[in-house]
Amino acid sequence: MIDLAKKNDLLKNGGFLYDFRHQIYFNRKARKIFNIQAIEDHDKE
Repeated sequence: MIDLAKKNDLLKNGGFLYDFRHQIYFNRKARKIFNIQAIEDHDKE
């Protein structure tokens, strides 16, 4: 499984930002939100 740092890089390259208060990654343009648990549980696909 890919580690969290690589997943973070993939999300940042995809236009996602991390919100520490809510522990989510969000992309306002794409109108998508991922919580940290979903990112930890899934591979890069």
